Amino acid sequence: MTLEDFKSYSEEYLASYGNMSRNTQDQKRRGVEKFIRFMESEGRQEIDQKAILAYRKSLLGYSRNTFAQYISRLNTALEWMVESGMLDKNPISKKMRMSEKYISAKSVLSADDIRRIFSTSTSSFGRKPVYIRNRAMTILLLTSGARESEMLALTPADLNWEEGYATIRSGKGGKGRTVPFIPYAQMVMHTYLNKARPKEAVDKDPIFVQKNEGGGFKPLSRITAIYGIKSYVEAMTGREDITPHSLRHTCASMLVSSGMNPKELQMLLGHSSLDMTQRYAQMLKPQTEIAAETRKVFEGILETTPGLA
Repeated sequence: MTLEDFKSYSEEYLASYGNMSRNTQDQKRRGVEKFIRFMESEGRQEIDQKAILAYRKSLLGYSRNTFAQYISRLNTALEWMVESGMLDKNPISKKMRMSEKYISAKSVLSADDIRRIFSTSTSSFGRKPVYIRNRAMTILLLTSGARESEMLALTPADLNWEEGYATIRSGKGGKGRTVPFIPYAQMVMHTYLNKARPKEAVDKDPIFVQKNEGGGFKPLSRITAIYGIKSYVEAMTGREDITPHSLRHTCASMLVSSGMNPKELQMLLGHSSLDMTQRYAQMLKPQTEIAAETRKVFEGILETTPGLA
């Protein structure tokens, strides 16, 4: 990809966040513009791994958190371009993405956030299909630890209501696994399936769908899902910084604080290696106290969850 291509695609990428808060839009734009300025100052025209490594080197004077944020913002833009068919492969390697990740306390939900997310809206908006859908996606990710791409691939047949688990058939690397499908998530999902999912959708269709132009249904787009989840969380907590991946971080942090052994955590999160899980757990350690408090509130809510009729 050339720099000119990146500039053009970036405008489309930023436009996809047009309905987000001004703060979110500004963060995305700053991340893209900083990389463009670097490329121009270096006289580079080709965006490849060499350019990424040089950009990484130029950021070494920043704090660890700021450094990671700039890499993350660029990675998000490039991943969007890959998923949109504009770019064949993300030049930021998986190894680099993992090594530069920094999970700050800001990316993990607090106990108060959990209380608000699990509460139900008493306004008329709380009865609208879009609210019910966004709530179902949020609760499912938060209680299962699944990735949003895995959630969007689920079909009704993947939900085992009696045994309390969901089967992930399209995990990273093509590996399947099961994740928790707890009573509270079942209650919220039951409401969604009966009140908000299109009646014309059948069991072979994904759980979360949108209409195909030629008729029928296809999986809800990743961008729509991300926006829906962020909108729900912001409406309930006032936080603009929480993403679907933050819900996975929160779930993982509660499991780490509960003392779950690394092998079990690896299986639940779908990591390809135990080493990756151990590094991930290490990154979550600074949030142990927050996670422990959050877990207590979380468990208290679950204990009072009524069963399905």
